[in-house]
Amino acid sequence: MSPLRASRGSLRARRLPKALYGNQLLVHVATQHFLFGQTLGRIEQQTGVPASSLWAVMHALALRLDPVVEGLLRQYRASPVKHADETGWRTDGQNGYAWIFATPTLSLFRFRQTRSAAVVREVFGERRPAGSLVVDRYAAYNAYRGRTHTVMRIYCAT
Repeated sequence: MSPLRASRGSLRARRLPKALYGNQLLVHVATQHFLFGQTLGRIEQQTGVPASSLWAVMHALALRLDPVVEGLLRQYRASPVKHADETGWRTDGQNGYAWIFATPTLSLFRFRQTRSAAVVREVFGERRPAGSLVVDRYAAYNAYRGRTHTVMRIYCAT
């Protein structure tokens, strides 16, 4: 069997079950939406694929990637030095917040409608991870201060 034929077979095997669209379109939509910030409405105009179908396929992709996200969260929690921050973020005319949780080798983003400590708990979990956390003065991080966890507050002058 030729290498090309083997790779085509491998790609078919990794296609999302019952998907109407191929991997190339999935990668294009995910890249345009999540990396470049294109709205799904705009991608619908560009591709001719209905936005409802794009939503459905992105949700299916998210379910497949859940184990990867959990692994990244474990890696973040285990890091001896962590950084966290949030900022206002507007998408399709709706207000929300972009959160970043970073280590020297990893960056995790959360886009949520809220700025509450629930987002911090979502990433850190219920147990206080060991190590140092670098944050600004926002009170949502206060729950993670303690004997095994140092919170370093960075003050920014604007």
